[in-house]
Amino acid sequence: MAKEAVLLKIDPALAQRLRVRAAEERTTMSAIVERALRKELGEMTNRDEFARTLGYADWDALMAASEEVAVEGDISWYVSRLPDGRWAAWDDAEIALDRVSIHATREEAVAYQYDGWTASHEEEAETERVRWLAERPD
Repeated sequence: MAKEAVLLKIDPALAQRLRVRAAEERTTMSAIVERALRKELGEMTNRDEFARTLGYADWDALMAASEEVAVEGDISWYVSRLPDGRWAAWDDAEIALDRVSIHATREEAVAYQYDGWTASHEEEAETERVRWLAERPD
């Protein structure tokens, strides 16, 4: 994915701290700023962080509690039982908390996903590439 250049003006002391941190981490200042902005905007920097936010130790534990309910090319749609008993509906198109919907029951989470699925694909026949996998809600 191509990156977009953005000019930021920051306090000189903060810029110096950014240079030192980049050297310590052996990364770029841009990478540190992007990571901070993603965190500020609610985007996850990695899958394990996303899983921890939902209450799991890591991505593998989240996936063990998840059920794939639909596929759309290389995007999977999931419902996941959360550690507190509620259910999350989400997809892996973009791993971000603002793309997660929380529900009291599995049935509600599946119905939520199905409503989104039918809205996105009502004119499209199911194929191997685009298909609903779970039971269809009433």
